[in-house]
Amino acid sequence: MAMERPAHLILLLAATGVLGGCDPLMNVEGAFFPAWLVAMVSGLLATSLTHWGLERGGIHAFVPIKPLTYLAMFTAFTLLTWLVLYAWF
Repeated sequence: MAMERPAHLILLLAATGVLGGCDPLMNVEGAFFPAWLVAMVSGLLATSLTHWGLERGGIHAFVPIKPLTYLAMFTAFTLLTWLVLYAWF
């Protein structure tokens, strides 16, 4: 049983070293940003625009559990952006 821990640790360290290069980088004005950061910013912008549209349409008062709803929208927009723009990396 004592031998399992070092084997798991070695496997974890090897996987970390191999998977470290899997994060795609985007060149934005000469600076490299991780693609997930760009996806999160676009998810935040899409959620803000949706909030603005709901406010203008008068529907915002009928949105249930507003913090959870907006968190779910942010997550959905972020993941959708990731899938559409960066899934091919």
